[in-house]
Amino acid sequence: MHSIHSVQQTVYPLFSYARRTWTVNENSTRGLTRLKRRTRRGTKAGSRVIRKIRSIIRVRKSKNGKSPMGANVNNLVVCEMTAVSKIIRNQKNLAKFYLINCRSVKNKSFAICDFIISNKKDIMAITETWLGSDIDKGVLSELVPDTHAIYHVPRKDRKGGGVALILNKSFQVEQLKSESEFTHMEHIECIIGNKNAKLRVCVVYRPPSSKDNNLSSSNFFEEWLQYLSSQVTSQEELLITGDINFHLDKVTDHMANRFTETLNEFGLKQYVTGPTHIRGHTLDVIICREHNDILRSSPTTCDYFLNTVSCDHRGILCEIEIPKPEKIQKTVSFRRYRDIQFVDMHRDIDLLTDKCSKLDNVTQLVHDFNVDIKNILDKHAPLQSKVVTIRPNTQWYSDELREIKHERQKAERIWHRTKLNVHEQIYKEICYKRNELLARSKVEFYSSKIKESESDAKQIYKLANTLMGSTKDQSLPSHHGDMTELANSFANFFSEKIHMIRCTLTEGNQHGTNPMLADVKFTGNALTEFSAVDSEDLRKIISNSVSKSCDLDAIPTFLFKEHLDHFLPIITTIVNSSLAESKVPSVYKEAIVRPLLKKSNLDKDVLKNYRPVSNLPFLSKVIEKVVAACIEKHLSDNNLHDNLQSAYHSCHSTETALLRVHHDITCALDNNTCAVLVMLDLSAAFDVIDHDILFRRLEFSYGITGSALAWIHSYLSDRSQRIAIGSTSSKAHALDIGVPQGSVLGPKFYCMFSKPVAQICRNHNMDYHCYADDTQIYMVIDSLQSTSTKLAVCLKEIKTWMSSNLLKLNDDKTEMIVFAPKNKKEQFADLTVSFGTSIISDARVVKNLGVVFDKSLTMDNQCKAITRSCYYHIRNIGRIRKYLTTDASKTLVNALVTSRLDYGNALLYGVKKANVASLQMVQNTAARLISKTKRSAHVTPILIELHWLPVEFRSQYKILLFVFKALKGMAPIYLRDLIKPYVPSRSLRSESALLLEIPSVRTKTYGERRFDRSAAILWNSLPMTLRKTDSLPAFKRNLKTFLFKKAFNI
Repeated sequence: MHSIHSVQQTVYPLFSYARRTWTVNENSTRGLTRLKRRTRRGTKAGSRVIRKIRSIIRVRKSKNGKSPMGANVNNLVVCEMTAVSKIIRNQKNLAKFYLINCRSVKNKSFAICDFIISNKKDIMAITETWLGSDIDKGVLSELVPDTHAIYHVPRKDRKGGGVALILNKSFQVEQLKSESEFTHMEHIECIIGNKNAKLRVCVVYRPPSSKDNNLSSSNFFEEWLQYLSSQVTSQEELLITGDINFHLDKVTDHMANRFTETLNEFGLKQYVTGPTHIRGHTLDVIICREHNDILRSSPTTCDYFLNTVSCDHRGILCEIEIPKPEKIQKTVSFRRYRDIQFVDMHRDIDLLTDKCSKLDNVTQLVHDFNVDIKNILDKHAPLQSKVVTIRPNTQWYSDELREIKHERQKAERIWHRTKLNVHEQIYKEICYKRNELLARSKVEFYSSKIKESESDAKQIYKLANTLMGSTKDQSLPSHHGDMTELANSFANFFSEKIHMIRCTLTEGNQHGTNPMLADVKFTGNALTEFSAVDSEDLRKIISNSVSKSCDLDAIPTFLFKEHLDHFLPIITTIVNSSLAESKVPSVYKEAIVRPLLKKSNLDKDVLKNYRPVSNLPFLSKVIEKVVAACIEKHLSDNNLHDNLQSAYHSCHSTETALLRVHHDITCALDNNTCAVLVMLDLSAAFDVIDHDILFRRLEFSYGITGSALAWIHSYLSDRSQRIAIGSTSSKAHALDIGVPQGSVLGPKFYCMFSKPVAQICRNHNMDYHCYADDTQIYMVIDSLQSTSTKLAVCLKEIKTWMSSNLLKLNDDKTEMIVFAPKNKKEQFADLTVSFGTSIISDARVVKNLGVVFDKSLTMDNQCKAITRSCYYHIRNIGRIRKYLTTDASKTLVNALVTSRLDYGNALLYGVKKANVASLQMVQNTAARLISKTKRSAHVTPILIELHWLPVEFRSQYKILLFVFKALKGMAPIYLRDLIKPYVPSRSLRSESALLLEIPSVRTKTYGERRFDRSAAILWNSLPMTLRKTDSLPAFKRNLKTFLFKKAFNI
């Protein structure tokens, strides 16, 4: 007796085989997974109830090799069931494609994102996105799931339009650059796939012709033929999709027929049938080659009602014959620091301290410290690794959403089965209800998260950046190899760039000009050694340092600072050993560099668009800060600072530098004279400093000798860097020249290295100001010819000095602007200066340390730039305002908007009332955004509630703050020189009133804006009690109260 066990998966293929030649197609595979039978009529559950086929188990007698029908079993073909299961598996693994004309994704972002996640779409083509290039980052963060990426081309010249592809990140994607500029169609092309299969996907949108856009169908076809000719020659499988805006279903439509003919000419075929527009026409297309193997299923139209105001196009979906991308997985390593038993760890650290105290070699000391600290961490918080799958972020997905999702699916099935309008309407209403619930759930989730983090500004910024789409994901060039190869490419590029600059400079200095010609010999007390630091001073340095970690750190900085009491003895020993031995351990001379795209709109495939961002070990920067304090004391004691160098110097800033330059130019304009400003540009100034010349200058001009100079020599020699991308890094590249980027001492050494430039300017009676490598030279114009000659001679000597010191000065990037009163505007318009191989001509505007200067110094362009930038950020905050609490909104507005209104606002004192009004409107808009009030609402009560000073009074506040600092010795010397206490000609009571002398001026336009005059007038208007305040915090507090009452008449 034989037992025969028949189940659904085996019975069905055999049943099909008995009737016809055995083939497995789409219908049969669908049947294998969905085969069910109806019960007989009259059952209690109803005639439409469907149940699965039960397994049949029976016992029968053997038929001696005969089938139940009497056939010889030996003549039957054995059906390979593994083939069926394989085909089923492959069918499920096909990539899912969807096309939709959205008519703006901005009001459908939540629904589209949920649609991609719920329906597991791998490729989504969108036409009419209505997105901008950069301003809609917040929309993109709502639109694109974490597992996908968007590739977008916006419309350039007017609103609307735009095409995009949203692709699964597991695909290898290469966005292609357009070879031609088309005016009658918008398009984007990407090559997607994997090692085994590649597909070129092109999304095209043809705007309909109208009187407003002056587009014609004949011009479109010229561009269309050119476009197709470039696409059909591609080696990859081809899929062209989008909205063509021709009625392809109308046989009598001439343009539609012409479009079809062009496809036939190129061996292409349009596969969409049936209406794709709500008015019953076929406008959207999926085009492939005639004999294609890419479409696995015929395109079908559907509508998922992504918004209450539905699109006027239906979506098109199909399956594509490329493997569905696997889910992205990555290996993460972590330690469970919260599980550490700190008492036991402290005991091990103390034992390490005892061990290291017996070592007298700093290199061995640092090596043992790093090894033992790593062993201690491995003991108390072992390094663990796990593989995680990247999934969409759906923390806000609620049970209510899941329930309504099931309702929607049920309604969709009923509608597709009955095709009744009433069922379509039910389905549509459930879709709208789900979309509204989707948006509300996300808002409620993030609102609660932000409310929980109100006391943590860092967490608020993090959540806000996520919502606004300002995440700090590392942009990288397109690559198909491993990350190590890309990292090595970056490392080679950065090294070769510096090497080429150095070779050019060396060739240009073949005459061997003495680099020390402009130096002045130091005659004071030399700095021969760096003093040892005690534990308490070192504690202050470490505590005040930013808690940033480097991949090279033996222990995370936050953990190190939390247990500083136990680490302090050994760190003090390391620092003092380094100073005593004049040696920097090699592990502290390696940098980890990550390439950062300079601007988001730059081509990410061009390596020169990236800047290297260096990161050094935390303890190396601690040692640098100790040395920097010693050098700073030596410079201050011997008056070696360049007073007009405002970078990396306490009490100095870009604002103080701008204030002095602005004051000098307004003085010239007030005296009815003209002034010229030249702004020098250097290439990679920090990276090409010659070490030998630096050592000579430190000894000759600054008196740094002995073990102190030996330590600096050790610090700069044998340095290296590695380029890191993710968890992989390049080979180490030696740094033979330059000062380390991201270091404490590097910028200080550059300022000391470039000090002779100031002496050259003084020798030529030129005014100048420096901020690191940004040097500006200015002077009052005597006559056209003499000014041009003086500038040319001065610039020539600076260029010669730069060449002899192996610094690269860019002639063609140096800018010049002539400032003139209105009555002399044309007098010096033709001023040019010969500079190297270039002729510098007068510019209309220049950007100086972030502030725009125009020829008449009206600051109109600066006010426009501030307004534009502020409204950009107000719009971004406005998009996420629904998530934010009032306090969180204040925090973001202050960081992104108010900070821009305040930067350089001392220069805006006395500008046109129209400019002040435009800036005040920005502040009013920001206030209404925080308070959620309408535009028509009166803004004064809101400003009072927020306790905000109006824009005009913020400018006064900044000037008065500089005056107070200047009087108390907390401002740069170049500002203190402009503040002169009032001394009456004879003894009066006003002598003790702490008043300032008000200089006389010629004009109101310029004279009233001079810093020395505006500062004196505003200071003298303060109450006596305020002028006598000694504490800076108290002065700030009382000054704001005084100006606030004055502004609102309180």
